[in-house]
Amino acid sequence: MLEEIFPNKTATVYHRTKSLDNIQGVLSSGFKKTSSESWATNCLYGCGLYTTFEINSQFNNYMNIYGSYLIKFKAIGIENYLILQKQVAQYVLGKDYKISDQLRRLVKRKFTQEELDDLDAQQEHEPYTSDILKKFYDKNKWIENELRGATYRGRNDGYCLLRYYPIGPDVSMIAYSYAPVGDQSSQSSLGKIDWVTSSSKLRIKDIYQSTPSEKRAKQSLLDMSNYTQDSLIYASKNKMYSYITSFLKKTRDYTNKHFSYVSLLIRSTVMGNPGDSEAKMKMIDLILSYKRKFSSDDVKEILVFSMTLNKDFFREVVERLGESTNNLDINSLRDFLKHLSDEDKAFFLKTVLPYKRDLEESEVLVILESLPDDEEEIIQTLASNVGVTKFLRYLLPTIMNKVGSNIEMYVAKAVNTISFVLDSPAGREDRGYYLDYVKKYIHSKATHLAHDSIVEKLK
Repeated sequence: MLEEIFPNKTATVYHRTKSLDNIQGVLSSGFKKTSSESWATNCLYGCGLYTTFEINSQFNNYMNIYGSYLIKFKAIGIENYLILQKQVAQYVLGKDYKISDQLRRLVKRKFTQEELDDLDAQQEHEPYTSDILKKFYDKNKWIENELRGATYRGRNDGYCLLRYYPIGPDVSMIAYSYAPVGDQSSQSSLGKIDWVTSSSKLRIKDIYQSTPSEKRAKQSLLDMSNYTQDSLIYASKNKMYSYITSFLKKTRDYTNKHFSYVSLLIRSTVMGNPGDSEAKMKMIDLILSYKRKFSSDDVKEILVFSMTLNKDFFREVVERLGESTNNLDINSLRDFLKHLSDEDKAFFLKTVLPYKRDLEESEVLVILESLPDDEEEIIQTLASNVGVTKFLRYLLPTIMNKVGSNIEMYVAKAVNTISFVLDSPAGREDRGYYLDYVKKYIHSKATHLAHDSIVEKLK
């Protein structure tokens, strides 16, 4: 048992409980006397948290009555407990190990020398010091108000630590596990307990002092299957990547057009780490690595935030999103393209257009409105995608809108752009037909000067 007490007088102790809700309750509001949990109702030696030093004793058959969840705590300041077992007291306290020495140091009340001598004599010879504690407590119930707690050896539980109320920050939860008694059939299997340690750095006092949203976040962090907005914000701000990864794996095929968890993760990372580009890139990388389905808002958030980092990273993100860029709705596409340089806009369109099929008129018009000049490849891809005749019907008014009444500019722009279409593989198949279509359109819209100039140059 002594290996569970460390040189700095801290100890690892264990307690069973019946449900995960009880564990989360400890994180959100600590140990309450009003709880139906065993730590609230067990007052045999005084009301408090009853734990064992040795994990083995948590797998005795009768422990089934306390529940299937096992909690691991760290208790500090063991020297401030009444230590009844002689061997343990000597280890922790040295020469002043006797019960009489401890009571003089720990409590203000006075005892007769006869009472003290009797307690010391029992400590020397009694193998189960739970009997000493029971008799002492029954006569002196005030001790639960003056002592931090007691350690003793029981007939069934082995070495135990009892922490009286109120339970303060000297006892902190460091892990929990679903570990039914029957699952540990041999001594060797005790080392294979699957501990959840997501909240190993959270002391109970820290949670008392947290804001309500932080309490909820930390409470959810304890249970890797319970994800809330608060817990995701907290984890993103604090770079808790294992928790984020677990969430992304479980929601890889989930999207919600009304709410974007992708946006929540990225924006929380930015808020928590405003000058840390690596943290932002790490979050986007995790999202792209584990999620398989993205909403329009998801795609927009990823693109917009990656664009603010660096050009190489942005281009890598565009390529990794690939076909998911099809999910951008028309408004998101328009807003996003407005923020790109001509160079990045050209890269983006060249990368994503091959994934787009059956473009709507509104999409084509948005792309044409934002199109960088002289982008032959993009124009030809669009023409191939929607069909030459339909594309020309979209294209010709767009050119006119862009140049307004400037005839010279209109002629130059029209000739250049229409030539790209007519020289594309799709346009060459029936160039005469498409050229005639262009002539008719120009004749109806342009002045004779423009008409003659354009038609002459297109021949």
